[in-house]
Parts: sequence; structure tokens; C-alpha cells
Amino acid sequence: MITRRSFGMPLVLALTTAAVGAAVLLGVGNPVRTAIVLSFLAFGPGLSLVPLLRIGAWNGLILALGLSLALDLVVSTAMIYLAIWSPDGTFLVLVILSLVGAIAQIAIGWIRPSLPVERLL
Repeated sequence: MITRRSFGMPLVLALTTAAVGAAVLLGVGNPVRTAIVLSFLAFGPGLSLVPLLRIGAWNGLILALGLSLALDLVVSTAMIYLAIWSPDGTFLVLVILSLVGAIAQIAIGWIRPSLPVERLL
């Protein structure tokens, strides 16, 4: 449960998302960047949104993986259809979406500390 004293997972998620975004924008070396970005694309957006649904740990983790891949697909497909395709732009949209989810988790924990929002890990 997230309380006013414990923002653990959402705070780590927000900091990790910001670090991944900075690594991409600053052009970190290719092998490191590939590993970081692929792990973020696989879990980042989903881990920021699934805890808001208050789903258990293992089910939530599996749902986070599926939701992340689905969001990756939806964002990239929408950008292709709108003729504004850009890999960096797609990544930026997913980073913003992940940050919004993490901030929403922190806000819910701050405003309503009695509302149970389970951590995934």
C-alpha cells in the first residue's frame, strides 16, 4: 500500500523513466542504450498504470508487460497513420505517459493514503 510515508515504487519508476529518457536524448552508447530502452519499452508504461487498478503482484506484472507492449504498438501505429513517425517521438510519448502514471500513483497515495494501491515488486 502506498501511504504518505512510502512512495517507493512510483518514485523509483518516475526516476527510472526520467533517466531512460535522458539516456536516449543524450545519445548514450548503443549496447547500453538498447538494453535500457528495450527493458523500458517492455515494462515501463504498464508498470506506471497497472498499480492504479489495484491488481495483485504477479497478475499485475504480467498485465504490465502486456499493457506496455500494447501501448507501444498503439502509439507507434497512431504516429504512422498521422504521418509523424519518429522513433524518438514515439519514445518521448511513452516516457511522458509513464511519468503521468507514476505521478498519478504518488498523487493518489498523497491525497488518499487509505486507498490501497499495491506495489508490483
